[in-house]
Amino acid sequence: MTRMQCTSRRPLRRWLAGLMKNVMTNLMVAFLGTAGLVAGASAQTVVAMGGALKFDNHEVWSRIVQEAGGQGAKLVVLPTAAGNPVRSGQQIAEALKRHGAEVVVVPAAPRWPGQDAAAVARDPRWVQEVASARGVVFSGGAQELITGTLQPGGQPTPMLEAVWSVFRRGGVVAGTSAGAAIMSETMFRDAQDVLKVLRGQLRQGQEWDRGLGFVGPDLFIDQHFLKRGRLGRLLPLMMARGHRLGLGVEENSAAVIRGDLVEVLGARGVLWVDLRQATQQPGLPAFNVQGAVLSYLERGDQIVAFGGGVVGDLAGFAAAIYKRGIDFVQVPTSLLAQVDSSVGGKTAIDTPRGKNL
Repeated sequence: MTRMQCTSRRPLRRWLAGLMKNVMTNLMVAFLGTAGLVAGASAQTVVAMGGALKFDNHEVWSRIVQEAGGQGAKLVVLPTAAGNPVRSGQQIAEALKRHGAEVVVVPAAPRWPGQDAAAVARDPRWVQEVASARGVVFSGGAQELITGTLQPGGQPTPMLEAVWSVFRRGGVVAGTSAGAAIMSETMFRDAQDVLKVLRGQLRQGQEWDRGLGFVGPDLFIDQHFLKRGRLGRLLPLMMARGHRLGLGVEENSAAVIRGDLVEVLGARGVLWVDLRQATQQPGLPAFNVQGAVLSYLERGDQIVAFGGGVVGDLAGFAAAIYKRGIDFVQVPTSLLAQVDSSVGGKTAIDTPRGKNL
């Protein structure tokens, strides 16, 4: 949703940008908080991390704890996808403990020595450990191990139902790499060859499969995105499965998703893919798409104008001057604001049939 450029070095411009950013942040928190979209631990929150998350990335780890309720919040780690779940679980637990969480590592992992993952996923003691938490964190690894353990044959286990109960109560569900892939209803299972996907090789149970669906039916999530050049596989699957919005999360970064609000954290950013106006020409022999909107979001990027005309005008002005211009979202709450948001200079667009409409 944003076109990022270098911030001007002129002191006045920097001062104005900082002032307007603070004003917009306060306005957004006030309006969105009133609407129930920003409510700390009372809001259903997904934290999708793009993989290769460093353990000194305090911004992301502390945010997971904060979303779970802050100091002393109980978090459960599910290293289900990991090749070495004992080590992965311990490392994630230590990172969360450093930021004040109480952590339980649940051995529902096929590669955990001496444990039967299927039995753990149905064990009332471990299910209760999950159900009593304020948040759940999935490790990286192989995402098919998560769905195969917690949702075998498409049927949820008691442990997955417990994860959903945490989420529905307003808890946080977080995951890195494979743990991020399972957040959408559709996930890539094993699609390392991007060219084959572009040529139409999309088989359920092989290149793609069902995810766990915490972000709902419309949003699709992929990870290790720019580092591994995964745009070429994202677009064909989104078009084939009908997902109109996508997030490609880069390594050592995270997207915090709460309802319709997405915030970017970490070292790099995410690619936002909007296919709501996208079309294809079926007569062409290869994959093609027109009208796809790709936007790069860096950490901290979020301007949402939620309110009446004054809020919309202020958001437009802030978006125009901050970092030499970033995109913003209008959410008008009055009839006059709806008209004002759809016409006028601050929302003008160029089309093949005319400019500045």
